[in-house]
Amino acid sequence: MEVLDLKNYELVKDRIMRFHRKYPDGRIITVIDLVDDGKACLCKAFLFLNVEDQAKNLPKATGLAYEKEGFNTINMKSWIENGETSAIGRAIANMGMVKKNRPSREEMEKAGSIQESKVTQLLLGGNNDQDKQTNKE
Repeated sequence: MEVLDLKNYELVKDRIMRFHRKYPDGRIITVIDLVDDGKACLCKAFLFLNVEDQAKNLPKATGLAYEKEGFNTINMKSWIENGETSAIGRAIANMGMVKKNRPSREEMEKAGSIQESKVTQLLLGGNNDQDKQTNKE
């Protein structure tokens, strides 16, 4: 199994600082919609280079993220905030303002956490779909 080197991925906060350094009048606007009976959210981020672009509703880039409440340890309490951060990081990446890899460090940490959870579940005899099918037979 390949080891994930998080040093190859930048934090969203660093992307945000770079955006504001390059566009001091820039705006990052987020919209959060609760979906799936309030157990998940769709976060949308809009990047505007200045107030005029925002007034005309002309974003330079957008980003989307979907998060589920309690889906993994990261999302036990801060799932909406994580969704917002992911959407902002993706919007900045969509604008082409990334130094290394397109995914942010937060996204890769989450992916690693999900993978670890699946491995742990399998090692502990968790109920994956194959187990469920076997138990039905």
